[in-house]
Amino acid sequence: MNGHLERVRTASKVAVHLVWDVRPDLPDSTRTARELLMKGPGRVTESDREALHALLRGRVEEAKGGDTATSWEEHLGEVLD
Repeated sequence: MNGHLERVRTASKVAVHLVWDVRPDLPDSTRTARELLMKGPGRVTESDREALHALLRGRVEEAKGGDTATSWEEHLGEVLD
C-alpha cells in the first residue's frame, strides 16, 4: 500500500505513509493476522490463507456472540475494527 501511496501526492506535494500498529491490549491473533496481511501477495502460502481465514472466522463468531450489531455490515465492522 505504501508503495502506491508514495506515487500519489497532493497539490501541495504532500505524501502519505501508513503505519499499522497493533494495540498491546489486543489478542495475539490480531498480531498474527497483521503479519499475514502484511506479506506480499506472492509470499502468501495456502497455509497462511487458511490461518487468516480461521482468524477472521473466529472474530466473526466472537462478534455474533456479543450480538451488539444488528446487521452483517455492523458485525463485519466490529470484526475488522
